[in-house]
This record gives sequence, C-alpha cells and structure tokens, in this order.
Amino acid sequence: LLNAEANGTIRQVHVEEGDRVSKGQALITIDAAVLSSQISEMQTQLELANYMFDKQKALMEQGVGTEMEYEQAKAQKKNIESSIKTMQSRQGKTVVRAPFSGVVDEVMVSLGEMASPGIPLLRLVNNDDVKITASLSENLLTSVNVGTAIELQIPSLNDTIIITEISSKGNFIDPVNRTFRIRIDIKKNTLLLPNQLAKVRVTD
Repeated sequence: LLNAEANGTIRQVHVEEGDRVSKGQALITIDAAVLSSQISEMQTQLELANYMFDKQKALMEQGVGTEMEYEQAKAQKKNIESSIKTMQSRQGKTVVRAPFSGVVDEVMVSLGEMASPGIPLLRLVNNDDVKITASLSENLLTSVNVGTAIELQIPSLNDTIIITEISSKGNFIDPVNRTFRIRIDIKKNTLLLPNQLAKVRVTD
C-alpha cells in the first residue's frame, strides 16, 4: 500500500489497475499550489533577511553595530533558509513514485479527492519473489533446519505441489502455542499470490 506523504488535492492519476510500472515511475500527482505559494513568500522573506544580515555585518565591521543585532540577523536568515528547505522537501513528496517495479493492483483514490499523510492511494504488487511462513511444533526443533526438504501443497490451485526447502529457521519459541517459525523463499514465482494459503509438509 502506497500512502500519501503530503496534503492536497489529487491533480493527476497516471496509472490504472493492471498497469505495469517501473521503479521511480510517477503514479499520482498531488496539487502543490499551496506549498509553492508558501515557498514564494518565504523566499521574499529570505531576501529581506539577507539584506538585514548584510547590513548588520557591515555595521559590525565598521565597529558601529552590536554583536547581538548581528547574531539575531544571522539566526533569522538561517531559520528562513531551513524552512524553505523543509517546504521544498515536502513539495518533492507531492509526486508519488513507485518504490519498486510491479503491477498496480488497486487504485483507491480519484481525481479531485483530497490526499493526506497516511491515507492509502494505491496497492502496488510484485510477486516475483514470495515468502511462505509456517509455525512448527517445538519438538521438531532439532530435526528441522535450513535446507530441510519441504513439500508445499496449494489448495486454491487444485492442490498444486511445489518441492523446495527451508530458507530460514526461527530462533524463538512462541510461549503461547509452543511453536517456532520457518520461512520458505520462492524465487521467480509465477503461481502464488500474497495471503494465499499453503499446506507445508516438512521432512523430519
């Protein structure tokens, strides 16, 4: 799920469900007009702050101005510069880009709707590499290890069988059900989907 990182009206949705996208590709653009206006105002304030700083610096060099006034002008200038950088960073987040290559599974917003931080915009899926996790009874702890043979049965795919091996073995016993976790990595996957169920048979 890709969430918005900036407030604003959704100005453009560049993709549709089912589209294949590349890492870094623009997916959704949020209107940055308000931010642009604020940055413009801050830059005007920065011009004045630079002018005041230069004046105080010249007075200090002439031995007329006070160090307090000089430091205040310097601090004011730095604060405004910092604020502009923060706003420009926020402005960069108004274009939501794909963090990885994949397929747009669901677009959850429409043109003209409001976006705000934490609100999901779309779901991007890449199923090339998937992980299957299972919990095994602790009495299998010594007989199951990384590389132990595994048979996966996928009920929703007409009981398709995949022969593979354990990729990772947990180092923690769940105190509630007395189990430890194993993980099976499937590379170059073309069958399995996220949240699908698999029956895991382990050679003990």
